[in-house]
Amino acid sequence: MPASSLSVTSIVGLALAASLLAVKVSAYARRIHSKDIVPFARERGKRSVQALHQCTHSVQVVGDVPGSLQSVWQAYMEEFKTGGGLLTVNLHDAGDKYGEGLVRSVYLPVVGGTVECIVDCVPYVRARYSLVAGLWLFGAALYVGETLFEPLGNGQVRVTWTSRFRPSFWGAQFYVYVTVRHVLRSVVDNITRKCTAAAAAAATPVGRPQLT
Repeated sequence: MPASSLSVTSIVGLALAASLLAVKVSAYARRIHSKDIVPFARERGKRSVQALHQCTHSVQVVGDVPGSLQSVWQAYMEEFKTGGGLLTVNLHDAGDKYGEGLVRSVYLPVVGGTVECIVDCVPYVRARYSLVAGLWLFGAALYVGETLFEPLGNGQVRVTWTSRFRPSFWGAQFYVYVTVRHVLRSVVDNITRKCTAAAAAAATPVGRPQLT
């Protein structure tokens, strides 16, 4: 085949790929700004958790966070609602008083935007969430995260954050693993800093300045 034909074929292929990407981006943008994003996210989240056995890879980050079980849980939920660090969050619905049913849009540098839903939680014990939209940007066909809270009895709580996923195509698992591990480490460290500062403030006697 002549080189000119190859270049025309390549250009046409790139144009089609760009068109498909534009359609996906447009559909995603309409979805996350529509009024039905909350029921959509909750229903899709439940289906994702039911398909958890289809996940083929996992990432886990563990951190020992100072504070009571209640204070660490609250810091975790606050992080989910407001973001911080690498995450920019738009909260669509805060869910119930413990956070179950929470729906948010998340923007990550390089990765782009996703929509997440806390599908179920056992207060002060476990929270489980799923990415329900924007997965194609993330390189995953299925993604479910779970955070466990374990009091250690020494004024600390062990936070174990496990993310399970199925890559969209072979090779994507490396990108997803590195990205998720970096993000989760950042979030756990951020929660640890907040709880450490809160514990230090609570331990400071009223009316006496803290020495630095």
